[in-house]
Amino acid sequence: MLLALVACAPLRDWPVEDDPVGTPESRVAVTPLTLDFGSVSVNNIGESTLSFAVQNLGDDDVTVSGHDEPIGNEGFEVLAEPFFTLGVGESADVAVRFAPVTESTAFAQLRVDPGGELVELFGVGLAPVLVLESIDVPATVVGCSGVATVVLRNEGSETLDIDEIALDGSDYLVTGWNAEVAPGSSEVIELSFTPGGSGDRGAVLTVSSNDPLWPDFPVTLEGLGYEGERVEESFDYRPTQPTDVLFVVEPSATDGDARLAPALEAYVETLAATNVDFQLTALGTASDCPLDEPAFATTSDTDLGTLRVLDRAFDDAAGAWDGNLLGLALAAMDETLDGGCLHGFRRAGADLDLVIVAEQAPTNDVELAAADLAALVDDPGALRVSALVPRGGACAANAEAYAELAQAYGGAIGDLCDEDWTDVFESFATLPAIEAAVTYPLAEWPVPNSIEVTVDGANYTGWTYDEGANTVVFVTQSAPSLGARVTIAYLSAVACE
Repeated sequence: MLLALVACAPLRDWPVEDDPVGTPESRVAVTPLTLDFGSVSVNNIGESTLSFAVQNLGDDDVTVSGHDEPIGNEGFEVLAEPFFTLGVGESADVAVRFAPVTESTAFAQLRVDPGGELVELFGVGLAPVLVLESIDVPATVVGCSGVATVVLRNEGSETLDIDEIALDGSDYLVTGWNAEVAPGSSEVIELSFTPGGSGDRGAVLTVSSNDPLWPDFPVTLEGLGYEGERVEESFDYRPTQPTDVLFVVEPSATDGDARLAPALEAYVETLAATNVDFQLTALGTASDCPLDEPAFATTSDTDLGTLRVLDRAFDDAAGAWDGNLLGLALAAMDETLDGGCLHGFRRAGADLDLVIVAEQAPTNDVELAAADLAALVDDPGALRVSALVPRGGACAANAEAYAELAQAYGGAIGDLCDEDWTDVFESFATLPAIEAAVTYPLAEWPVPNSIEVTVDGANYTGWTYDEGANTVVFVTQSAPSLGARVTIAYLSAVACE
């Protein structure tokens, strides 16, 4: 055992004196020459004290020295003065304390003069020893969360108790760890890494434990945050009432006309650009039910999906409702009741926007039919009627009654004879503005703290994000001016998956 201990901790050479202290007449006896302190728990015992005796065997008083300087491993301390005198035949005990500070095997020697007697000291310190085994912080999209790990190992012979884990850094959050780590075992500390910006994102994790040497063990964390897919959406700030839109169309009025496609596209783009909360359906004169599913489009549909709902009415064949488009609208309202093919189309509190596309004169009293239609709307004045009809020129003004109806109900009027229908369809989609808070549904799920809003190019803060509905809500008190261009930019949370 002695050879093994010496191999672990080589001793320094003893100093050589030209004139050794003492003579055969002044000598001392030391007993025992070995102090074995055994195992000492740093946390539970702390220290152990043993003694050896020094006796004056000479004929004169003798001064004892050298015994207070252990040569070897740390942990030993002699509890005696560096010099003391013994009379003839006297003896004294010299106490030695072994107080290890961490897990260790310690060996040292004391040289007692005069005589140069060697006292060998042995001791084993027992303690938990915390060491860092590994750190893994994955590169993570800004605003998203990655799982980071810190692996600690207990290389001591006693259980490591982790009392607390503290973090200095806002990008990290400790999510899990065990309080006890057995000797020779490892423990994984899990963290959530949510970078608030791009580039290197650092923090310091401090592990407080019963490791006597490192009671507060610092771990430096370094993670990379990087920008994910950036989404930008824009609209013109124009608050409108939630509106259900019904197109009633005589297909013969636009059959195969090249002016139709760009006009319908302009209509749908304008609805999107002004952030209208709409539901929309379109009927030809063959039936008061849509040709196929879905029965109607909503704000959450793509522009292409809304266009398909519109197109099918214009592609329909002529039918029984030709000349009676107000009757078709009333029949469609009946279909919005329970069990009807348009159930769910009409929403409580929503306005009704009726768009008439006709070339024939109406066969019924349109004013009376419109009054019946208005009676079905929750609030007076919530019915708006617009019309695209022939108004003269190369066209016969057969359907002028529809134009007069549109004028009476606050809608837009277009001439079927115009060379381009784009402007009039844009006016159909430009609904009356109201004073109200605006809610804008985002096309994708965002990283919430990445959302930025500008109004006419300037930073704007008068908004909140409704995570449940995935909408940006604009506060009425600090609303942008009517018609202002609003841009919402954010990082897509899809990148977090």
